[in-house]
Amino acid sequence: MRAEAATPLFRVDDMRVAYGAIAAVKGVSLELNAGEMVCLIGANGAGKTTTLNAIAGLLPLAGGRIAYAGEDIGALPAHQRVRRGIALVPEGRGIFTRLSVEENLRMGAYARADDDAIDADLARVCGLLPRIGERLAQTAGTLSGGEQQMLAIGRALLSRPKLLLLDEPSMGLAPRIVEQIFEVVRSVQAAGVAVLLVEQNAHLALEFAGRGYVMDSGRIVLAGAAESLLADPQVRAAYLGQ
Repeated sequence: MRAEAATPLFRVDDMRVAYGAIAAVKGVSLELNAGEMVCLIGANGAGKTTTLNAIAGLLPLAGGRIAYAGEDIGALPAHQRVRRGIALVPEGRGIFTRLSVEENLRMGAYARADDDAIDADLARVCGLLPRIGERLAQTAGTLSGGEQQMLAIGRALLSRPKLLLLDEPSMGLAPRIVEQIFEVVRSVQAAGVAVLLVEQNAHLALEFAGRGYVMDSGRIVLAGAAESLLADPQVRAAYLGQ
């Protein structure tokens, strides 16, 4: 039992990703346990989004290993990773603007065939995101920015993820809306979903996450408990403006 508990749900070892001759991720290693929230912070261009996209299977690896639930998934296509329980909420949300809110949500369950369970999950997501539940028939492109972000999270939840990858969920949103979105994320984590959060607002990310990794120029340069990183002079000076 102890050995099983000590095994991470997800682990990346020496992951490298390149765009042609340009190395964007240079030997990143990180891990998450089941039900844990971990943040990945760093300046623009540090390689955070590239890291998430590679984990989701949207970019090929130039080297290294990705293990999930004890399985090497580095060669699996993106749709197979979704079926295994990995869901990405991309930077910019990526909603289908001409489809209805309900159609967007159901797109998250495209790999599932359990119609009754999908309906039940849709009802649960609408309970978690009441503003979305009130707008199921509305065209998604007419939602506010905050509502679109909530819709993108809801769509990912319809895939029944065990690992949720969140890329810049606060981008361009008012502080009040950001607070609501992060409370939703906290509820998702409390339900047992592991969350890997990429967030430009480092202070916010470290307040919500249990642990954090700091990325710079394609590498992990610091890692530790969130409270330790919040108190670290290097992190405070570079990312917290203090």
